[in-house]
Amino acid sequence: SAWRFLRYLAALKAIPENRAESRMRELLELVDLYPYRKQKLKTYSGGMLRRIGIAQALLNDPEILILDEPTNGLDPEGIKEIRDLILRLNHDRKITVLISSHILGELSKFATRYGIIHQGKLIDEFTEEQLIQRCSAPDGTPIMDLEDYFLKKIQGGI
Repeated sequence: SAWRFLRYLAALKAIPENRAESRMRELLELVDLYPYRKQKLKTYSGGMLRRIGIAQALLNDPEILILDEPTNGLDPEGIKEIRDLILRLNHDRKITVLISSHILGELSKFATRYGIIHQGKLIDEFTEEQLIQRCSAPDGTPIMDLEDYFLKKIQGGI
């Protein structure tokens, strides 16, 4: 179950039992899994599994959370749940979330800073405001999106 899984991980991380119990409840409520805490993990949907993964990563109360393709393979509802959770973590808990993803259109719905890595090297880094400027004509009319910008950048067109 999610509860046993988090208890096991808390023990591995040497979190005192009394602190672990309250932290597990807090995190399961945060990721909207508390009502399902006794349910076996093998019965969880893909979105639920992603959320329990995020809960486990938050056990030690990190300042930064690194997620690799957090919405990959999820249905639209699961994507929205993960996106909303990431936004809450950043806004309410002030956690910096670093996301690696190939789903660029999804990133543009919540990212505030971007980095483009090509062949293992960071080739560009910019803010949301800079992206809007780079993807617009001088009069402000949008001429491309993040995906188009990324493709032009790695092909050397920008």
